[in-house]
Amino acid sequence: FPAALKEFSCTLLFYSASAYEYVRSKFINCLPHPKSLRKCSEYEKKLQFGLQVDEMSIKNHVDWDDRATYALVFMLVALNGHFKTPIAQVVTAYYLIRSLTGKERANIVNQILQILSDHEINDIRSITFDGASTNLSMIESLGAKIRDIDMEPSFDHPVTGEPIFAIPDACHMLKLVRNVLDKFDLIDGDGNRIKWDFLVKLVERQEKEGVHLGTKITSRHINFYNEKMKVKLAAQVFITRVADALIFLEQDLNVLEFAGANATATFCRNINNIFDFLNSKQKFGKHEFQKCISAENIKELETKINDFINYIKSLKIYDKSTGTMLVLNHKKKIGFWGLIVAMKSEIKLATFLLNKKLISYLLTYKLSPDHLETFFSCIRRMGGFNNNPTCRQFKTAYKKLITHVNCLISEGSNCTIQDETKILQSGTTTNTALNVIEIENDPEISQSFFISLDHDYETSNSWSWNE
Repeated sequence: FPAALKEFSCTLLFYSASAYEYVRSKFINCLPHPKSLRKCSEYEKKLQFGLQVDEMSIKNHVDWDDRATYALVFMLVALNGHFKTPIAQVVTAYYLIRSLTGKERANIVNQILQILSDHEINDIRSITFDGASTNLSMIESLGAKIRDIDMEPSFDHPVTGEPIFAIPDACHMLKLVRNVLDKFDLIDGDGNRIKWDFLVKLVERQEKEGVHLGTKITSRHINFYNEKMKVKLAAQVFITRVADALIFLEQDLNVLEFAGANATATFCRNINNIFDFLNSKQKFGKHEFQKCISAENIKELETKINDFINYIKSLKIYDKSTGTMLVLNHKKKIGFWGLIVAMKSEIKLATFLLNKKLISYLLTYKLSPDHLETFFSCIRRMGGFNNNPTCRQFKTAYKKLITHVNCLISEGSNCTIQDETKILQSGTTTNTALNVIEIENDPEISQSFFISLDHDYETSNSWSWNE
C-alpha cells in the first residue's frame, strides 16, 4: 500500500472505526484491514534472524544429473517477526548431497552469511542444528567451543564480528534423553535410581484399572520404537502430570511397586521444565517456564537454568558393560549435553539482544527447528504422502511451496505447527543472485507481506522478493 493511503487509513480509523469499515466495504476492501494497520508500528523495528540447518532424506535415484541421498536446507526465521524463508547462495535454497564433512558445511554457512551481509542482512543471531556428528564438527569449524559445556557456545559473524549462538535442536535432544532412559538406569546426585520401569508400570496400572491419572502416556509411548521421530511421544512421557501420578501412587496410595519413584518423578519434572523453557510460544505463559524471556524475568530464569544444568551434571548412568559413570562422560551423552548447551545459548542470546535493546522479549520457539521440519512435511505431502521423494519431486514441491502454495501440515508428521510463522513466498525472477530482500531497511515491503495475510481479496499468495 502507498504511504499516502496508509496515512489516510490510519487517520480515518482514528476518527471512527465504523466509518472506516463502511468505506472499506464500499470500495471492495481497497483499504488495509484494521489489524494490519495496528501491526504497522511493530515492523518499524530492526528484524533479528535465526539460521536453521537440517537435511531431508530423499530417494537414491538417478534423475538427469542428480544422484543424491539428502537435501540440505538452510532457513531464516525472524525472531521478532512472523515469517520464515529458505535461503542459499542462489535461487534454489537447498543442496542435493550424498555426504558433506563438517568443514564443508561450515564453508557453506560462511558463504551464506557473507552473501546475506552483501544484501545488508547482518542480524543473524543463532544457528540451530540437530545432534549429528557432522553438525557438531560444522559448529566447531565455525569457531564455537561446544564440546566443553563450560566454554562459550558461540562463534563470531565473519563480517560483523558479533556473536552467533549455537543452539542444538531441543526436540532431537529430548528424544535422545528418552532413548537413554529406556535403555539404562540413571542415578541422581543423591544416589536414587531413575527408572524407565516406573513409567511402564504406570501404563500397565492405568490399563488394568481402566483409569488414567490425568496423563497422556499410553502403551504407544512405551513402545515407541516404530515412531522414534515423533516429538509428541517423547514430550508427553516427561510432562508434569506423569510426575504427579508417580508421586501419588508412591506417597498417597503407598503402592509397593512404586516405592522409590520420587527420583523418576523429579527427573520427569525437570526435563519437562527444561523443554518448556526451550519452546516458549507466548509472551504470557501459564507457567513460569512457558513465558517469554524478558528483562523482567531473565535473572530469575538464569538462576533456575543453572540449577537444571547442575542437576544434569550430577546424573550418573549405569551401564552393564562400563559400570557407573557420569552421564556426560558416557557415549550416549549427546541428549543431555545438547539440553545444557541449548539452555546456555538461549539465555546468552536473550541477554545480548535485550542489552542492546534489539528486542523487547524472546520466544524460544522461534529458535526451534520445527519451522524447517514442518516445511519438510509439506514437501512430503505433495501427491499424497511421499516419505522419500526423488530429486526432481523435491525440487518441484520446493518451488511450489515458496511461490504460491500454502500447505497444511499432516497430523501424522513428526512436528506440528505451534505458531503463526508463515513461509515468505517469492515470485518468479531471472536474478541468479541470492533472492533476499533488504527487509530491515524497507519496512514498507515487510509490511506488505503481513498485510496480504489479513485480506480476503488477495487472489494470489505469491509475493516477490524484488517488488
